[in-house]
Formats: sequence, structure tokens, C-alpha cells
Amino acid sequence: MGLLHILDAQDWRSSYSPSRPLKGHPTFVTHIDWSGDSKYIQSTDGQYNMINWDIEKKLRISDPRVLRDADWHIYSCTTGYPVIGPWTNMENGTQLNAVHRSNYRDFLLTGDSRGRVRLYKYPCAATKPEYRGVKLYSNDVTAANFLYDDMNVITSGGSSPVLALWAVVDAFVSS
Repeated sequence: MGLLHILDAQDWRSSYSPSRPLKGHPTFVTHIDWSGDSKYIQSTDGQYNMINWDIEKKLRISDPRVLRDADWHIYSCTTGYPVIGPWTNMENGTQLNAVHRSNYRDFLLTGDSRGRVRLYKYPCAATKPEYRGVKLYSNDVTAANFLYDDMNVITSGGSSPVLALWAVVDAFVSS
């Protein structure tokens, strides 16, 4: 069962004492995103279930519409409204392993179970959206992240682990 433990970063000098964990995921937790105001988190697990949490109350939010307009500090969860589009570009049996929204919130980087890295406009909720992509890895992309200035991305994956640094150049040029 996937459990989330929330630690108080302001009380870093005291010894760790476990809080009541957030329970709800039937399997291991794969991604966690904090809201910009740090009041909520969203998490996904190995079966692509997404759960939204109220951190102050330490409760699961049952209605996802409550957070549909939430401002997420980062977006790395592999499910949710902003990543519907990439799922519609996948062949049967392919899964989205890695997601990262750019810091300027205009691009979405994805990595899948067939070794492909793709760049979309963000948010990406359209069916069969346009993307720029490449197949670099023999299988699973394990991580895909924008660097601080969104000019470069770093990806990893494959059966013989490969770490790649990419430059983002003329991603989607408007005419």
C-alpha cells in the first residue's frame, strides 16, 4: 500500500516523529505535486490512480473538481486534466512514465514506456495534440525534467541506463 508521510520542514531541528500517514493508494506512489499555496497535494501511484489531498486536514478530497483550477507549483503527475492529450497519442499498451511541466508553464515534457520523449504545449487536454518527439531509449523513460530556465531538459531511461541533456530550440514556432 502506498503511504504518504508529511514532514514539517520548519521544524527541521527536532527529531523525526512520524505523523499520521495519508492512506489511499493501493500500490506504490510514483509522483507527488504540491499546490502553490502548499495546502494541497496530488499524488499518483503505480496503477495511475490520482488522489488529491487536503494537507491541513490530512484528508483525501473525494471530488476532484474542487482542485480543477488549482495552481500547482510543479506538475509531474502522469494523470489529470493537463495531461489528457499525451495519453491520446499512445498506442495500446504504452504508458506515460514521466511528466514535467516547464517552469514558465508553456510546455509539457513526457516520457513513455516505449522509450519516447515528447514535448507538448501546456496544458495539453486536446485529443491527438501536436508534439515534437524522439525515440532515444530502448524501453522505459524513467525521468524527464526541465532545468531551471526551460532552455534544457534532462531525461533518463533504457535497459542500459542513459542520461541525456537536450536543448529546447524552436519547439513550436508560430507562423
